[in-house]
Amino acid sequence: MQPPAVLATLFCFASMTLGHTWVEMLMRISSKGTMIGIPGYPRGYVARSDPGFNDKEVLYQLPTPGTSGLIPQTAPISKFSSDKYTADRPMLQASPGEFIAMRYQENGHVSLPNNSPNKPLNRGTVYVYGTSQPSDDDTLLNIHKVWNLEGTGGDKRGVLLSTRHYDDGRCHQTNSGPISTDRAAKFPKTADNLQGTDLWCQTDVQLPSNIDIGSVYTLYWVWDWPTLDPALINIQDTANGNYPTQGGSVKIPEVYLSTADVKIVSASSLTTRGDIQVMAAAASNTSPDTIGNAAIPEQLSNLFQVAVNSSSNNGSDGDKGVPTTTKPTVLPTPIKPSATFVPSTFSMTTRSRPASKPTGKKLVTVTAAPVYVTSTVTIALHTQAMSTIIRRFSLL
Repeated sequence: MQPPAVLATLFCFASMTLGHTWVEMLMRISSKGTMIGIPGYPRGYVARSDPGFNDKEVLYQLPTPGTSGLIPQTAPISKFSSDKYTADRPMLQASPGEFIAMRYQENGHVSLPNNSPNKPLNRGTVYVYGTSQPSDDDTLLNIHKVWNLEGTGGDKRGVLLSTRHYDDGRCHQTNSGPISTDRAAKFPKTADNLQGTDLWCQTDVQLPSNIDIGSVYTLYWVWDWPTLDPALINIQDTANGNYPTQGGSVKIPEVYLSTADVKIVSASSLTTRGDIQVMAAAASNTSPDTIGNAAIPEQLSNLFQVAVNSSSNNGSDGDKGVPTTTKPTVLPTPIKPSATFVPSTFSMTTRSRPASKPTGKKLVTVTAAPVYVTSTVTIALHTQAMSTIIRRFSLL
């Protein structure tokens, strides 16, 4: 068996020579903000360290490399069917409402940006869609920028779970570029057998809380990374993550995809449940020994780093498919995580009018002006997000 230092060097070399990206593994995020449990994998996964590895086995890119033109309307969103798992590379098991991390290697796309000019800032946008009703007939353009937050987009079989910048702000491949050296200094990491000296990227998402125990929930990971025409679009304007997938200001469409299934189990069957409290603890997981398996607080406090709305389409016709930059009201405002999570409670006493008793006298009903009672209620929204809501009740 190779010692860790040798394995770290081998993994580093592999990441420098293989430039394509896909989801490498999925992990649950604990209440301490760390990745825990038995890893899960995407469909059809083959490790880069496996003998005879060929990245073409795993890579799924649209349009297909070597072809030109637009992404066909019929192009499947998944390269593999749902049975493409093995005993040593199983699907993830998680409970409803848990946060999970979808981990991938940046392969120089973040740390060596000059290798790919005229790309969107932040190295493109990652969209994650979820469904309990996947189909082998699912296509990219019938889902991407069609399924929405509310589940009312397209055929209404799925929802948009999150949007992320491909560059998560921490990840880096070990190389001599200034981004890599700067991040290695800011986020030092102890070399390990999985990542070597690199720090993998992550897309953190939260599973819906209303999915059924015993079911399988499917995640579509979509990295939208076109080459843009600077004569038609200001590259600096793509910092918000909004740009078309193809057509219009896009010279070359380029989308990378991974599909992963999650077996939904009860929280009691798992050792540690990941929940909303992960935001508090994740901020402190930045030591060299822990950062390689730490969630990113900013992703946990805001599921949609790239703002979207329910009227988005697939962006195949010029810039009409670009989502608006207005944040949906259903999302919480991003907050700075703290080290504690203190839920607050309140109680309220209500009284009914006493029942009338017959007196033998003529009953005169007098309607008095309403009496208003103001109650101050403090509710914990997230880690440090405390808000005071004033409710007014009218008592007749």
